[in-house]
Amino acid sequence: MIRLIFLAAILSLLAAFSFFNHEEKISIVLFFGNVSKKISPATLAVSAFVAGMLLSACITAPSWIKVLLKQRRQMKRIEQLEEELDKTRAAARDNVRSPSPFRKPSDDLSNDV
Repeated sequence: MIRLIFLAAILSLLAAFSFFNHEEKISIVLFFGNVSKKISPATLAVSAFVAGMLLSACITAPSWIKVLLKQRRQMKRIEQLEEELDKTRAAARDNVRSPSPFRKPSDDLSNDV
């Protein structure tokens, strides 16, 4: 919600800036002494805003994808663990003892007494 308010504030400032400066024209000095054609300051501000949004999206996209993939792996692992837990609970309800490599068969007979 705060992002939306922030975006609305920036867009309203940009609209006010373009409204009050629509008649002025400026030229930009580029690299190596090249000069651009005359453009309005609003065009420059909008293009800088859009370029910044695209650049920030390109910078944050890899980490965003990494987080999504990690979340997907964790969800799959959670599903596997839940299935394993359900099987363990079902086995406990049925009183089925799973064979243990540390228990001797004679131990089962002594527990029945």
